Amino acid sequence: MTLVRTITLLLFLCFSFSGYTQIIDKEISSLFKKPKNIKWLRHYQGTVDDMKKVNIALAFDGNNCKGVMEYVSSKEKVELNGVIKKGKLRLEEVNGNQVTGYIEGSFDKELINAEWSNHDHTVGGQITAIEIDYLKKAEIVKENWIRVYKGFVNSKSAEVLLYKIDNNQIHGQIYFNDDRKSYNLKGEFNSDRLFIVELYDNNYEKNGELMAELTAGRFMKGYFKDNSGKKTSSSLELHRKLTMESIEYGDFQSSYDVYYPISGNEKFNTWFNKYVEGFLNSCRVKTSYLKKDSKNADNRMTNRNNAWTDISYYSDFIISGGVTFNKSWSDKQEIKSFNYDLYSEKEITLKSLFQDGFDIEKMIQKEIKFSLRNSEMMKDNEFRKWIKQESFGNFTIRKDGINFSTNFNALYGKQSVTIPFGKLKPYIKKDSAVYRLASN
Repeated sequence: MTLVRTITLLLFLCFSFSGYTQIIDKEISSLFKKPKNIKWLRHYQGTVDDMKKVNIALAFDGNNCKGVMEYVSSKEKVELNGVIKKGKLRLEEVNGNQVTGYIEGSFDKELINAEWSNHDHTVGGQITAIEIDYLKKAEIVKENWIRVYKGFVNSKSAEVLLYKIDNNQIHGQIYFNDDRKSYNLKGEFNSDRLFIVELYDNNYEKNGELMAELTAGRFMKGYFKDNSGKKTSSSLELHRKLTMESIEYGDFQSSYDVYYPISGNEKFNTWFNKYVEGFLNSCRVKTSYLKKDSKNADNRMTNRNNAWTDISYYSDFIISGGVTFNKSWSDKQEIKSFNYDLYSEKEITLKSLFQDGFDIEKMIQKEIKFSLRNSEMMKDNEFRKWIKQESFGNFTIRKDGINFSTNFNALYGKQSVTIPFGKLKPYIKKDSAVYRLASN
């Protein structure tokens, strides 16, 4: 088995299923005019876009490949018809005489790696599926996580917050203690342990790269490369960890998924559930309505929705971040920030943080003007008008200050500014949840 295949299998095996395939052999053999000519019939379990779980059963008679793909969450099935030749898979989704989609990619006895698209190739996704025999040999629970590491990066004392929500993507923040400054992190895994992330500030300017390996124990080791290419070693130790959970659904017309944190604090979990259930309920209502429509090609996967959680700060007494919602029936991406005091078990609001009479909006505009003073966007008159009237209503707590941000704009993206605690401390209530951070 090749190294690439081994890594792919390990990544996929990290996704657990609540049961084995619901597709029976007779259902597949009945698709052939002469079932006695079938040379093999195999069952696979996999995912679409790393989230939506599917069962796939395929049979081959030497010329034709036929089968069924079933969405685990809805038990809804689509029929497959095509060919397999020289390790290549080409299948059509069929509904009677109508083609509703395509699956094209690589195939062998162990693994299917393919691209799915609807009938006119306007919607697509990645399918990864592995033969069930391999699942029986090694079934490992998929772990989406948030981790906080402490140690040294670029020869500086640092705290690194990382969050992983799928097989490839990794995001987070890094805070340098001596500089009292944090940077955003964004990158990808090269394998199940090796990753590369770029450091960038709120103006999206790159400030180096961190390449590291998550060891089997509690450590993260690698090296930092600055913008000039100079490399220095980095070593950090795991300080705390938080689990991420997921809920997903898929059928012929719809799919939705949501990632969210689960802590050891039950009151926080109950409080945060309002975000999860609000999103899921809106998706369920829409999905229920769409089910009234017929199963024709134009309706295939027209309703795709997702929500994910970003974490800005996580300690023994505070958790802060934002939830991003993408809904197919809305052309606007919605972002809702959250801040929670794990010690007093209640939401952190701006009113609970600042003294009465403090004009935070005035300070935000002042900091935005200072932060963007050298930005090319400030040369755009329309951008200046937009940024002046835009609300920075989303706020999250970070190690170095409080970050205020806009909603996502199709032209200008999401703009944000982090106001350091050094500037905010005179206006922060001494009994507030962040006063301890501001006093460090």
